[in-house]
Amino acid sequence: MINNLRVLKKELKSFAKRVKNFKYTESALITFLLTGLIELTGVSFNLFSAENEIQAQTKAINTSITSIKSDFRFARHENNKLLKKTNLELVKLMEQGDHVVKSPWSSWQYGINGFYNRWQGSYKGRGDKTADYKYERNKTMSKTKYEAYPHTFYGNTTELGM
Repeated sequence: MINNLRVLKKELKSFAKRVKNFKYTESALITFLLTGLIELTGVSFNLFSAENEIQAQTKAINTSITSIKSDFRFARHENNKLLKKTNLELVKLMEQGDHVVKSPWSSWQYGINGFYNRWQGSYKGRGDKTADYKYERNKTMSKTKYEAYPHTFYGNTTELGM
């Protein structure tokens, strides 16, 4: 019984901290024990209705949460409908072909700002590479215009062939 009174006293003090017009006194505790009501200059507070008020607030919060959930479901459903329609339009445009704006070269985004950091290696790309071909020197030297030692006279050792 004493413990219940202490708990009740503690709860009444916490109530007094929340309400501006109410000041906790021992007489307020006794009148609350006798009547179950708290009197403030003509205004009475029933502390037991606070539990009902809390339950009502939790019910209101739960109903608002469920309504928000249903609104989200409805919005998600509408978005999915719109996405299906836009996907269908995109497929139709892709089937038509030239009506879709395409880039004139393939995958141009990947070539921008690409820097090679290993210059020793060989070409590792695709296309534009000929088959392996071994180059040989033309040993006839017929294409050169320079003739070595055409005459043995002094000062006339080179002939440009003009």
